Amino acid sequence: MIIHCLPNGTTIDENGLHETAWSFFQTRFYTYNHYAMLLVKLFLGIALALRYGGRIRLYGLSLFIVPLFMMLCSFAYFYAYTEIGGLTMDDINTLNSFLSIVNLILMPLPVVLLRLSMSTDS
Repeated sequence: MIIHCLPNGTTIDENGLHETAWSFFQTRFYTYNHYAMLLVKLFLGIALALRYGGRIRLYGLSLFIVPLFMMLCSFAYFYAYTEIGGLTMDDINTLNSFLSIVNLILMPLPVVLLRLSMSTDS
C-alpha cells in the first residue's frame, strides 16, 4: 500500500522509501559528475606535464595542482569548523572569506597559463 508519492516518482509505503531510477540518478548525478570532472582534470594535467615540454607543461601542472590546492582549502575550512575548539563564528567566517579569496585567485590560473602556452610572443 502506497502511503505517499513524491514529485520525482519516489514512493513511500509501509516498508520504507523506494526510489525510482530517475530519482536515484537525480540525487547522485552532481556528486558523480563532480568526481568524474576532477579525475579528468587530474589525469589530463599529469599527461600534459609528462608528455609535453615548454609552456604547455605549466598548463598541465596547473590542471593538476590547482584542484588539489582548492581541495586543501576546503579541507582546512572543514577541519577548522568541525575539529578546532574555541573558534567563534566570526573566526570561522573570516577563515571562509580568506579561503574564498584564495580559491578566487586560483580558479583563473589554468586559463591564464593556457593562454600563455598558446601565445607565439616571446
